[in-house]
Amino acid sequence: MHLSKWNISATGKLFLAGASKLNAPARIVYLDDHQLFRNGLADQCIRPFSKDTELIQFSDGNLAWEFIRSDFNSGNKIDLVITDINHPGIKGNQLVEFIREQENIEKKEKPVPIMIISMIAVSYFPDLLSKNMINYYVCKSAEIEKVIDCLEAILYFE
Repeated sequence: MHLSKWNISATGKLFLAGASKLNAPARIVYLDDHQLFRNGLADQCIRPFSKDTELIQFSDGNLAWEFIRSDFNSGNKIDLVITDINHPGIKGNQLVEFIREQENIEKKEKPVPIMIISMIAVSYFPDLLSKNMINYYVCKSAEIEKVIDCLEAILYFE
């Protein structure tokens, strides 16, 4: 089976055709208040990368931020943060700002990749892209392949 530049191995893992390899096991924080969407994205786009992917899910921005901040303090590595914009607690755009501020305080060498998946048009948050605060902004109405392409760009390396 092929999805554009993707192959699915005999064991059911999704992999990029070519010389890249998964930076595994990936540790992903995923924030969205709609459980059905969270589960669908996890099953269709995230879990196929690797069964070893650690997916830490939240439906509330305050709880997600507490976890991320605590994770930074403990020295653990988060490979990717995926967030919606609107959900209870801290909103997605605020969460991005908090993460970037914390990275500056801790003088992190490499920023955590962040992807926003939202129904709100990116034009409402031009600073997120213009100031390179996020890696990708994807509309929830996008094709699955678009999300997978973004994940590939973050989770794979040459």
